[in-house]
Amino acid sequence: MKKQRFDKTMKIRSDERMLRWVEELAAECGRTPSAFLRDLIFYLRLTKAGGIICAALVDQDVHYRPIPSYIEDQPIVKPIFPWAHMYETANTNTVEVNVEVVPTDDDEEDDEDKE
Repeated sequence: MKKQRFDKTMKIRSDERMLRWVEELAAECGRTPSAFLRDLIFYLRLTKAGGIICAALVDQDVHYRPIPSYIEDQPIVKPIFPWAHMYETANTNTVEVNVEVVPTDDDEEDDEDKE
């Protein structure tokens, strides 16, 4: 398979911490920082995750601002996300419910009234 060539360059303003975060996240995925950012944007754009993340950014008014160096970074944690519901092939419209109907005193009185 022929290797994909990317002939455009994207520049973003950053600080040392943001560069370090991108490198850490990329390493966590086994990718280069460039491949990580491309793959992340690709994933966000082609799944409902992009809409979810964008809505959260707007609703919560999230903006990156440089953090003082004396504040330590939080470790990368692998949370469990319920991403399966985001795919069209996921069967999320089916719910199995077991219901046991137990007559109450009110039900017996209603039955007597009908007779």
